[in-house]
Amino acid sequence: MNDDLVVFDLNERNVDQILEQELLDVFDQVLADAGVFKDDAAGEAGWQNFLAEIE
Repeated sequence: MNDDLVVFDLNERNVDQILEQELLDVFDQVLADAGVFKDDAAGEAGWQNFLAEIE
């Protein structure tokens, strides 16, 4: 996980988008830590396919 502090201009119009992105970032890290998608071209392709399916 990135330890850099991120500051958002949070408001009613962008709260859903920010929450979705932050949740995806955490989920991405959990899957990486669990070794679900390997850190190679095939793993990246699998991750992109997964993201396309859930969007």
